[in-house]
Amino acid sequence: MDWQCFGDSEDQLQQLLKALSELREAAEAARRNGDLARARELGEQIGERERRLDALLRARHGLGGAG
Repeated sequence: MDWQCFGDSEDQLQQLLKALSELREAAEAARRNGDLARARELGEQIGERERRLDALLRARHGLGGAG
């Protein structure tokens, strides 16, 4: 995969970190309120953002994703 599509990786990194923080807060609030379906949905979004963050960091540091 060509990771050059990320553009400015610093901006991308900051956006992903902010989104992760907001999603985690929202998921915790949903759990506290007993809205487990919403918490699960947010958990899936968190997982997607974490995978993007991992890919961005690997690309930024020249690490391959194959294992």
